[in-house]
Amino acid sequence: MAVKQYPEALSLYAHLTEQSQQPAHLFEYGSAAAGSGDFDLADQVWQKLVSREPNNAQLLWHLAGEYGKMSLFTKSGVLFAKAAKLEPANLDIQLSLASHLAKTSTVEETRAALKKCLEIG
Repeated sequence: MAVKQYPEALSLYAHLTEQSQQPAHLFEYGSAAAGSGDFDLADQVWQKLVSREPNNAQLLWHLAGEYGKMSLFTKSGVLFAKAAKLEPANLDIQLSLASHLAKTSTVEETRAALKKCLEIG
């Protein structure tokens, strides 16, 4: 896709997800919606995806990052925390949680998350 043509991509993903409900397609559909500024649609699509795969830590981690880009920090934090709980030894996920907490939470919570990272790595 050339120069971020989100509106065109959005209609293509809408059609594709009518035909196929594959997780990758839903993720990309939500990303196209967010890129075009339709955050409500992005949220609807991603919530459908989370309801289908509630224990997929990698998915939750990626979605948390997407919500963070949309400045939806509460949703982002919930997903980072759940992903971290599902994969406590995953350093990337734990670092993402610590970074999120550094921006949105207390020093004590951030310190605890960073300590966990040091124990892993």
